[in-house]
Amino acid sequence: MVIFTAAYYVCDGVSLTIRKLRAHLRSKGIATRVVSCGPEGWSEPDVFTVPAIPLPIVNADDNFGYSLGVKLTEEVKAQIKQFEPSLIHFTVPDFLALDALRWAKAEGIPVMGTWHSNYSDYLKFYHLNVMKGVVEKYIRSFYVNMPIYVPTPFIRTKLLGNGFPKHRVGIWGRGVNLNLFAPSNRSLVLRRAKGIADDEVVILWVGRLVKEKSPDIWAEVIRRLEREGLKFRALVVGTGSYEEEMKKLPRTECLGWLSGPALAEVYASVDVFLFPSEVETFGNVTLEALASGVPCIASAGCSGHLVYHGINGFVVHQADADGYHSLTRRLLLDGGLRQRLASKARPSILTLEHSRVLDMMEENYDHVIKEHHSQGLGDPNQRKTRDRYMTFIYHFFRVVLIILTPTLKAYVAVLKALQRAWAGYEQRVQQKRDEGEKVREGNEEDDSESGSGERGGGDKTEASSGKLLQSMASLVVTVAVLVSNVFSSLTFREMRALMIIMYVFALYVLWQTLHSAILS
Repeated sequence: MVIFTAAYYVCDGVSLTIRKLRAHLRSKGIATRVVSCGPEGWSEPDVFTVPAIPLPIVNADDNFGYSLGVKLTEEVKAQIKQFEPSLIHFTVPDFLALDALRWAKAEGIPVMGTWHSNYSDYLKFYHLNVMKGVVEKYIRSFYVNMPIYVPTPFIRTKLLGNGFPKHRVGIWGRGVNLNLFAPSNRSLVLRRAKGIADDEVVILWVGRLVKEKSPDIWAEVIRRLEREGLKFRALVVGTGSYEEEMKKLPRTECLGWLSGPALAEVYASVDVFLFPSEVETFGNVTLEALASGVPCIASAGCSGHLVYHGINGFVVHQADADGYHSLTRRLLLDGGLRQRLASKARPSILTLEHSRVLDMMEENYDHVIKEHHSQGLGDPNQRKTRDRYMTFIYHFFRVVLIILTPTLKAYVAVLKALQRAWAGYEQRVQQKRDEGEKVREGNEEDDSESGSGERGGGDKTEASSGKLLQSMASLVVTVAVLVSNVFSSLTFREMRALMIIMYVFALYVLWQTLHSAILS
């Protein structure tokens, strides 16, 4: 088995799921290899590495940024062929996977995919939502080439609504180690060590601290509870670009990244698990909290298959701080309700024991392999046309990647600069208002009049600067929206015609560049 995944070096839900799956298959005597990309010098046993470029997204810091695999090298192809896989498993539809899909079809190797991330939903957190239509169309065109397994019925319904063929979309959930995550791990020693009083309710966050996980909503809930004077403590497990903001919160302690028994002990020792992320495809951390006997408050769209409202926790249908705050406050004030929900938490997920769920994927592998051979997809005559088409698609997207990467970086850089300038403008305006208040309180009439005159001129200048910044930001976003709408509204034939035109144009530019270089 060969598994293609992006950024295997990042400790996120996807890589952890794949690591658990590989360990389970290894215990059954099934050998696996991973193809992924990583930072310079990174390597792991049984992992074939390929060249990569960093994703040009906002807040992608050095430690938790993602890279995009670009090409399946000849060296890795040889390593895969030597391994002789019975199936290739794709976990992300990146350019590496596109190249590998083309190659696998040419070699007659069965392929399948699993859905781990709502990729298009991430775009709005990085000022790239204007590309949503194009991204969704590309993802759909990639996955229609194979059977795909999604984690929940909610995701399956969502994909079917986006045009995925019904007979190709199955369900493969996630499991939890019930021996590791259990209420018996609750530790009064841990609570005492953290200075937590017996009458304080502990609220927990577990996960990467990045913008798309909505840590800002979690932080706002904590701030509101503090202003209301309620007795609580908050613990944060995870690292990421939002960590510094979490450290500023009242009555909150950041524990960094934890795993294994240390993480299980923290889960079982808290009273409420609050996780407002709207981009989860399954909610592994929610499952772990429930297994630990902790009532959960989570998004209905992401964890509604795990959290039953009013039974083992609460679900929120709208991503705002108001809903999460009111439910968290309710649990803080009602100890009896917390106890009732906690008593139902673990029993509600006992069917999701991880070995049982992982056995399901082994069955899925067998099904895909048998279906592949029963349809004669290893026949070279059937592969020839498809291989030509995939070759064309691959080379087109290679050209697009070369053009699009600097464009995306420039787009994000412009929006970041505008954001910084706008934030500076608002800060200066607020500062001048504060200074004005102090002047009025000073009862110094002459200075006050002089200051008012100066401030008036300054305010006009700042206001004009603010309007200019707003206009520039609106122009950038409007143009991007128009371009995205044009692309996403094209039919398949129109898109293919446009691809041919762009491909020929790119070849022409390349030829001109080489011609000029030769002449010079």
